[in-house]
Amino acid sequence: MRKARPVESLQVPDLIESPVWEFINDDRLGETAVRPVKQLPAENLSCRLVGDHVRLANGTQAWALIGNVDVGNARSTEHFLTLSVERGGQWFTLARYHDVTVVDILTQAQEIVKSMRNRYPQWDAPPESQDVQPCLQAVQGVAAKARELLVWLDRPRPPANAEMIRSSQESLSRGEGEPVGDILARLNGGGSCSFMITPT
Repeated sequence: MRKARPVESLQVPDLIESPVWEFINDDRLGETAVRPVKQLPAENLSCRLVGDHVRLANGTQAWALIGNVDVGNARSTEHFLTLSVERGGQWFTLARYHDVTVVDILTQAQEIVKSMRNRYPQWDAPPESQDVQPCLQAVQGVAAKARELLVWLDRPRPPANAEMIRSSQESLSRGEGEPVGDILARLNGGGSCSFMITPT
């Protein structure tokens, strides 16, 4: 069985021998260290990569590493799925619609079309070029929202109040307040986020 290694060093023979690899904490190998998953089939693909054949749009078959698959959440998988395709011994990671790389590619495509029109006024741009501007605007919007979210997640938080935590734990242990399960059910049903606290 093959040993742990940085994910970027995986090759097709590694995937043939072990199709599922998982990320591990290994300071010696770095943040991208992976090791083969021995127990297959795997029921959980969290923090794991799957190596398999894929068929590209032009019909070509290639080896691919597929990541961020959440077997219990199709929506999450749709948005965060990663795909790296092997060609000639190298891995090429395809950009997702919300990756900053996509903004760069669309901006560059827009500049190329504009430059061609300026240099060759009689040039007919391919019909697909009309899709660049709307796609660029949509992706820029998603990227801006993602940056806002990252700033919000990194915001300063107030220090924990040990007395408030102790008091809350005691209140919950006495059965006071609304059970967490009821709160979650209400929120999942579209209800409000208000809490019903029973005074002590």
